[in-house]
Amino acid sequence: MYNVVLLTGAIAETIHDAFRWELSDDVMVPSLGAYSCANALRNNNISCLVVNHVNHYSIEEINDLLDQAVCTETLLIGISTTFLNNSYTSDLSKTSIVDRMGAWAHGFDHRVLSRLRCKFPKLKFILGGFNVSASLEYRGPDFTLDFMSLGYSEVSIVQVVTHLISGTPIPNSYKNVFGTVVVDDREAASYDFANTVMHWLPEDVVNHTKLPIGIGRGCIFNCKFCSYPMRGKHNLDHVRTGSSIVSELQHNYKNYGIKKYTIIDDTFNDSREKLVSMRDAIKTLDFQPEFWAYIRLDLIATRIDTLDVLYDLGVRSMYLGIESLTKKTAMALGKGYSSEKQISTINFIKEKYPKITLWGSFIIGGPYESEEDVTETARMLRDKEIRLDGWRFIPLGIQKNPKTNWPSEFDLNWQKYGYTSLGEAGSFIIWQNDHMSRYRAFELQKIFHSEYMPADWVPFYHTKEWFIEDESGSTFLPKYKQQLLNIVRSKNTITTLESSLDDKALDC
Repeated sequence: MYNVVLLTGAIAETIHDAFRWELSDDVMVPSLGAYSCANALRNNNISCLVVNHVNHYSIEEINDLLDQAVCTETLLIGISTTFLNNSYTSDLSKTSIVDRMGAWAHGFDHRVLSRLRCKFPKLKFILGGFNVSASLEYRGPDFTLDFMSLGYSEVSIVQVVTHLISGTPIPNSYKNVFGTVVVDDREAASYDFANTVMHWLPEDVVNHTKLPIGIGRGCIFNCKFCSYPMRGKHNLDHVRTGSSIVSELQHNYKNYGIKKYTIIDDTFNDSREKLVSMRDAIKTLDFQPEFWAYIRLDLIATRIDTLDVLYDLGVRSMYLGIESLTKKTAMALGKGYSSEKQISTINFIKEKYPKITLWGSFIIGGPYESEEDVTETARMLRDKEIRLDGWRFIPLGIQKNPKTNWPSEFDLNWQKYGYTSLGEAGSFIIWQNDHMSRYRAFELQKIFHSEYMPADWVPFYHTKEWFIEDESGSTFLPKYKQQLLNIVRSKNTITTLESSLDDKALDC
């Protein structure tokens, strides 16, 4: 039994449907947020279980697991909004948690959350993750939220649980107009990220063969379309020490055989000093880890020697946020480096290090970019004039009334960039400019992802080396569910559980 249970999803689950992926072992990299919160709780002697891949559980399966994990000593259930499938299109203020979780969650508010509240009346619920906003009401037909946390939440979740145990006031908190306690945890300075070490437990890893690892927080850049936190930070702020990274990598290799990681860092190559320090630290390990990372292409082009450093420390897959090869558009987006130099750098990387997989993203609908411009980019990708292994096009998203805690420049000042509104789609405006409309951007996305897709295209979050190790692929999720249930049962020291509720007749 656990003091806290957190429900979350894997890193690729929220977007796989749009790109026709099969969910298999090679894309199942856990999202770091819930596990980082669990780590903070455990460091304060508070037991915590993270249930991953929740959006692939049936109601019966999740209730079976929670019956083993939740007891009278359980204080808090946490729900991550990051994995809610429809959160990017739904108006969160008008839909319940069930509506935002897709077909899987039919009856989730009533048959899971309310069932727990009826069974354990003192149990509290908290919502966290990227899509939480203090101005919204999170309420189902028979379920009301107690807390929501803004920001990374490692500090606030410990404060909330301490409050539930001892009545200690929660710093930086207040009740919103809907009666939910909002805890503001958006200041990274309140958490010692640089020296933190993730201690992954068997119930965290289960049957995963790759894990995420946090290296840095925030970004030294401030792109106009970006709504991530801590934009425009100073170089080397909020970067983990080499010793903490090595400690985590060595522990995971020794105990779980983990060698492959997704680096969580908005711009991993923002500093040569950071890369050299990490390379030197990794060389002390008795194995060579391999990494997938967000990489800024123009920084490689201007610091070409860092390519060797990236390869030496183990980077084998790069995500390149290129966004546009039209210079005026790229500059308006906050990029703007020479398209010719970017293309030549991509091709140089592939020639020098063919084992590195290169993955790129492009925005459809940026200022000044015509349909002809973006179609030419797609053609160059299809014809391998740009030697990316995989790519995707994303229609520009502009929020009419920003419901994120870190609105982008476009969210706040879209009219300034030549956009007009034709209406709304959920919380997003249906935009139009002199060259494109939101409707046409989505049409082009479908065309590019079907007619322009090369036969050897490498899907998002994959590398050629990481392709399905278990060819049965589809067995990953059933194995995960069963193995997690077995681990929880083995740790369950209470021999007699409270009688199960009748799901068909909840009276509270």
